[in-house]
Amino acid sequence: MLIKQCGKCLEHKPTSDFFRKGDGWQYQCKPCARVYYNTWRRTTLNRELVVECGGCGKRIERTYDDLGQPKKHCDHQCARRYHTLKQRGLTPADYEAMLAEQDGGCAICGTTEPKGSYGKVFAIDHCHATGKVRALLCAPCNQTLGFMRDDPALLRVAADYLERHAA
Repeated sequence: MLIKQCGKCLEHKPTSDFFRKGDGWQYQCKPCARVYYNTWRRTTLNRELVVECGGCGKRIERTYDDLGQPKKHCDHQCARRYHTLKQRGLTPADYEAMLAEQDGGCAICGTTEPKGSYGKVFAIDHCHATGKVRALLCAPCNQTLGFMRDDPALLRVAADYLERHAA
């Protein structure tokens, strides 16, 4: 096992703790190189202190995670929304346009409160066979369609059942 001295921290370490460079080894060990690289990225590549959140579009202060990577969202909810929109092929502007077209509410019951596990946003309802986006729904309406397997006949049977057993 070869030993090399780090040019940054001056510790003697095995060569496995150094990155390869050309036909030799980098002059600083991997931990020192990571610290240098992350500092360089923050100061050189990411000079903007204010960025746009990928989920909601708000202007946010640029922050970094534990690995030195820039955070792209306000919070977990925005990150989840961003990835859901991306998965469905929509932008935040598309979502807002759909919501405005539905008068700011669920396409089925009309409520303006999203409710349920989706937090402050409506679910993006889509056809499971084609993947095509249909509308924005509150959590209870979206889950009801899912439980009824998107089958209109089953929903009609359920409606008949409710009418037969009305109080």
